[in-house]
Amino acid sequence: MKNWQDFVTEKLTTWKKTNLDWLLNFKGPRHVVLYDQLVTNVEEELKAVLSFLNLNLSPSALDCALSRREGIYKRRRRALPFDPYTPSMRAALRRGEEEVMSALRGLLSSTSPTKGASASTTPPPQRPPPDTLLPPPHTLKNPSPEELLPPSDTAG
Repeated sequence: MKNWQDFVTEKLTTWKKTNLDWLLNFKGPRHVVLYDQLVTNVEEELKAVLSFLNLNLSPSALDCALSRREGIYKRRRRALPFDPYTPSMRAALRRGEEEVMSALRGLLSSTSPTKGASASTTPPPQRPPPDTLLPPPHTLKNPSPEELLPPSDTAG
């Protein structure tokens, strides 16, 4: 369990530092895409990203992208028979996420989109209840060795 605890702590620290560094130090234009908002409203988020990048997409190309939003590569889902996160891990993950979200809310409230920051049309919402921040334990899985390998090209 100690190795798992170390892994979770290390990855959380890296995630938090990376996001805070981009939010606080990058001076160029940026557009923040929040996963929750992307999943909730794929079309609007995609249009916002395209607009930010000054790209136009034909209606047929947009329809194509939206109809294939899941992509072509999917891993099989196998549920873990246990919850891999301890209560202290969950608390640390919530604190780290809230620290990044707080910095993002501060950035969006002090920076207009013309100064280079945007995230959809509104600042990020308050986060959902803590139990919804991580996927339910039954949806977590350990990948098989085959799933860790990139897909092979059999077209040869």
